[in-house]
Amino acid sequence: MTIKVFLILMLLWLTPAVPSVGAGEIFRWLDKSGEPHFTDNPAKIPPEYRDRAEVQTLPDLQVTEPIAPIGSIDQPAETDQEGHDEQWWRDQIQKWQSQKEALTLKLKEAEEKLARVQFENAYVYKTPETNELMQEIEKYKQEIREAQEMLETVLPDEARKAGAPPGWLR
Repeated sequence: MTIKVFLILMLLWLTPAVPSVGAGEIFRWLDKSGEPHFTDNPAKIPPEYRDRAEVQTLPDLQVTEPIAPIGSIDQPAETDQEGHDEQWWRDQIQKWQSQKEALTLKLKEAEEKLARVQFENAYVYKTPETNELMQEIEKYKQEIREAQEMLETVLPDEARKAGAPPGWLR
């Protein structure tokens, strides 16, 4: 007999029988520091821990519901570098668009009111009420410009810096 064959036979003889994975046995042992280790192959247990290894039998698993295909599992939302997801950016855009629309309506109402007041006071162009309405109109115009700046420049720039995909702002 050659040495190789002899060594293989000796190895097979010394190696304990390995249960199949289907048998549902897991071997557990604690190392010197008390940390647990697990294997389904008793040959992988270090010799100094083999006599203390516990055999744990896994219960037979019965699937009662169909397993969801991989594509249907909820994936965590993609976020930018600041932790904001697509919905957060869309909410920011919506907030500023809504604010701009509301301000535009208020501006229109204030301009209509100013026109009525000026018509009623045809002989007096400047009154305290017209001055107040003109200031209110200017305030609305400024706030609309600010909202437009947020929508066209500030939010796209912040999104770019945060690494958000451009499509998130549409």
